[in-house]
Amino acid sequence: MDRQQFLSCAGWFGVGLGWTLAGGLPVQAQARPGEFSFVQISDSHLGFTGTANTDVEATLREALARIVALPQRPAFVVHTGDVTHLSKPAQFALAKEVLAELKTELVVLPGEHDLIGDKGAAFYQAFGRKDAADGWFSFESNGVHFVTLINVRAFEGMGKLGADQLAWLERDLARVSSEKPLVLFAHVPLFAVYPA
Repeated sequence: MDRQQFLSCAGWFGVGLGWTLAGGLPVQAQARPGEFSFVQISDSHLGFTGTANTDVEATLREALARIVALPQRPAFVVHTGDVTHLSKPAQFALAKEVLAELKTELVVLPGEHDLIGDKGAAFYQAFGRKDAADGWFSFESNGVHFVTLINVRAFEGMGKLGADQLAWLERDLARVSSEKPLVLFAHVPLFAVYPA
């Protein structure tokens, strides 16, 4: 299975990846004791009912149990969107309850399924950050600059960032040394939006 096939399937089943830094670059691997690591999960789609995954809550709980069981606790876990399937208050309540099992710092971005109907009001009530008035934000951890982007807002077009976010990103990166490792998070993979 190539990367494109994997990502097309991951949209239905969800994905969880462990990342560590090797030579300043994030690589998919289990961290050795003392190494900085984080875990990325995505597309839990809580509330989905269908044959692709008949128990999405159990699938997410299993993924989280595996994260909790890692021999070294990750610095944080990032959920890169589609936490819920239909952006319902009960789905967000369940998501908060289940994700609390991690007992580690949690960073959550919305996917398009998290913005249905209310332009993300329920998502931001559940997972919004005070330092992210527009939804996007950056943070530092272990000498790495992390940027979270929102590229699922319908009025900008699927995968697009929009002028305000691009201007913010330019200002944010202007203060970061070109020597500092940089990791970008977004729901829609950026290579799918702009393959060049």
